[in-house]
Amino acid sequence: MKKLYFIDVRSLIYSMLILALLGFATMGHAQSVQNWSEPINLSMSGSASSPSLVVDSRGVLHVTWVDQFDGYKYAESTDGLTWTSPKTVKFPFSTKASPPVFLTDTKGAIHIFWLSENNELSYAQTLGENFASPTAWRAKMQLDSSVYGFDAGMDAKGQLHIGYIKNPLTGSAGIFYRRSPDGGISWGAEAPLFESFYFRSVTLENAHVRVAVSESAEEPKVYVAWDDRPQKRIFMAISADGGSNWAPIKEMITPQASLGFRTPYYADIDILQDKVLFTWQVGEPGVRCTPYSQASSDGGETWSEPIKILAESAQCPESSEFIQIDPDYSTSLFAMQGDLSISAWDGSAWSNPEIQMGPSAITNPATFDTVLLGCKKAVPYSEWLFVVGCDQGVGGDIWFVARQLDPLESLFPLPSAWSGDANVVTISQTITSLSSIVDNANNVHTLWIQSPSSPTDTFEPRIEYARWNGRQWTKAAPVITDLDGLPLNLSLQNDSHQRLLLSWVTQETGDLMFTWANSERANIPPEWMQPIILTSASKLTNSPAMLVDASDRIVIAYAITLNEERGIYMIHSTDLGETWSSPVKAFDAVSAGWDMVDQPRLALSEDGRLHILFTQYTLSGDQQPVGLYYSQSADGGTTWITPEVVSERSVQWSKIVGYKETLHRFWQEKNKTVISTHHQTSVDAGATWSPAAKISSEASVISRPAVSVDSAGKIHLLQMTQEDIQTLQEWQWSDGRWQLLETRKLSIEQQDYPVIVESGITSQDTLFALLQVEDTLPGEEIETSILYLGRSLELTEATEPFSASISTPSASSIPTAIPNDLQPDPTQASPLANLDGTQPTINKNSVGLFLLISIVFLILVFTVPKRSKVTDETKRSK
Repeated sequence: MKKLYFIDVRSLIYSMLILALLGFATMGHAQSVQNWSEPINLSMSGSASSPSLVVDSRGVLHVTWVDQFDGYKYAESTDGLTWTSPKTVKFPFSTKASPPVFLTDTKGAIHIFWLSENNELSYAQTLGENFASPTAWRAKMQLDSSVYGFDAGMDAKGQLHIGYIKNPLTGSAGIFYRRSPDGGISWGAEAPLFESFYFRSVTLENAHVRVAVSESAEEPKVYVAWDDRPQKRIFMAISADGGSNWAPIKEMITPQASLGFRTPYYADIDILQDKVLFTWQVGEPGVRCTPYSQASSDGGETWSEPIKILAESAQCPESSEFIQIDPDYSTSLFAMQGDLSISAWDGSAWSNPEIQMGPSAITNPATFDTVLLGCKKAVPYSEWLFVVGCDQGVGGDIWFVARQLDPLESLFPLPSAWSGDANVVTISQTITSLSSIVDNANNVHTLWIQSPSSPTDTFEPRIEYARWNGRQWTKAAPVITDLDGLPLNLSLQNDSHQRLLLSWVTQETGDLMFTWANSERANIPPEWMQPIILTSASKLTNSPAMLVDASDRIVIAYAITLNEERGIYMIHSTDLGETWSSPVKAFDAVSAGWDMVDQPRLALSEDGRLHILFTQYTLSGDQQPVGLYYSQSADGGTTWITPEVVSERSVQWSKIVGYKETLHRFWQEKNKTVISTHHQTSVDAGATWSPAAKISSEASVISRPAVSVDSAGKIHLLQMTQEDIQTLQEWQWSDGRWQLLETRKLSIEQQDYPVIVESGITSQDTLFALLQVEDTLPGEEIETSILYLGRSLELTEATEPFSASISTPSASSIPTAIPNDLQPDPTQASPLANLDGTQPTINKNSVGLFLLISIVFLILVFTVPKRSKVTDETKRSK
């Protein structure tokens, strides 16, 4: 439903001044997404539901909700920061019916429509200052009975138009229309637009009608559209003279054999200057659907071909409505799986969706509980988006949040800057691992494992290599052959000596292997050092993760997944890989009572701390991930803090990256067939973390993400999605929020295997993507390709390369070997805190505040007496 909002400049300036002085504080943590305001508990009582929100012409916010015990409650605010205490008001609305609907006009009136629990449609109007005094409302009247759904609009003359669905006990069921020529004081007679026996079975849940009115100052055009779900049809009525006369009904959507069981529903209309926009959804309501649109430039006489608004995906909008943000765009607000999403139409094309991630992930500042915000109502006003919702968890309160809107033009993608895809290799075997890295000369080095495509294939497994020099790829060639078994899980790094460092696990033996080659000659097999065995503690060794610090110290974390030695282990080398330490157990899965552990992921922060993620698995039924955990070490991996829970869901993938003191951890969860990617940040080297935010995508995600950090510290996340064709999405974390920065459609047909994505950024700020795609050809033959794409980031910020060295205790305290029965207690306090020169952890904001106060104090001490003395001398001279 489109609502009209008008701005009083004086009140707007006043409100903005208050916001500027008091600060619309960002929510909870400085790194929270999209700079949402601190959530405000409006009800403070629990047992609250059904909120409504309207902003009047003065900029005053009015919120109503239902209290389970007291009935309707009310609060208001002039700035969104300070709210009146909740008070009980005897509104004429029923607590058992749907919340009221509001329209505002330029004269300061609020127009109120509501249904009773007996389906009686009523109307009233009030000035904003009388909102909480229903006895002072004007023009209170019942418009009709047996109404199951309605929508209202207002034209430039201030006339009100309402369309509604009736199902009376006697008389005709169908779509009806009424108009008020004097802004709600009186109403014309009811006009039947469409009568049908099928509407005798209409319910509140499936009744759907929408009204739109042109802004013509002469005779406005009125459009009414509605669903006829039993007949799988959508209809539209059009009046060219402001509702006095109506053209023959148009059947917009008819049953089609191609739709099968899918139903067209949620018809809606908006008017953008001289164009009419018609939208609807096709699918199974609440399960899976695709939103479509058509446009007309001749007042609804002819319509364009349907186009998709969002990609067809498992994320089906539960609701949608047009909201007015910018007169140059039609803007649709979708609610999808707890998130709000904005998409804009510029008269010819739809923008990328902007996921409003703040309202679905707020924290109660009083209890630190996560607030499951539902029944959200969003209202745009000036440059702000205001949202109220009800906590559907244990809290049961009504909450308010807000944020400043971005210009809608920023949602429209520029032509893709990604280069045409280059084929690195196409083979008839399976690629089981793909890894890449960039050297100081901006070469992209790529290695992968080429293995048999079936148990009967006699092809010998080998590690292949190719290099991109900025212009072309070298021919793929095997560089490591004569292997004792199938290699698994390549981990690739480089060091300051221009060497490529490579580690993997041999499947048959569980040996952890290591080798290296000069990066300039890595395409020559003899240049690779004979692989050495770093550890063969278990045949169940898996998932090596390698890290090299600024001093060329090499650290490898790996998992022993099962049996009595299961856990996460770590080894290191300080002499370029010549010798290696004995394994140190970073996490003991046996003591923790875990069935299985795997997938360690490493990162390093500027203070020298090591950070690790790892995944818990259960053996009940099938091997399934059941949780993701985080830990850190301040002494080079000798001791680790007690692991903290990151997620207790089915985590399919994870990654942690560091840039200076900022850490980003990512993970991907799978809920039935839906894959979602989540993200948290820490600006204090892992001491505290922001609330988890979901990187939403309307399209089905078909890859694990690839994450890279550019020289300015911005995070670039790449993932593949499946729409009509497969699409590479580039998301960027910048200024505390995620933005869908680029998309690149690829001519890759839908396939049975997930796409593998690798990415990196050169020192010349070129972002590249490597895509591994696999398909089954006729005759069950496997074909695998690796594709390359790149684009310039064109960074202009002056930055310094990030490098850090791992903090370690004194040499005498580093054990040469640690027996299993003497492993360090992971809960033990870090000995780093007792070393000379170690500074205690201090909140930097507190330090800055203390310094500021000290400077001000010193200025006062040294300047105030002097000024007093000058004043006294001046007086004496007079």
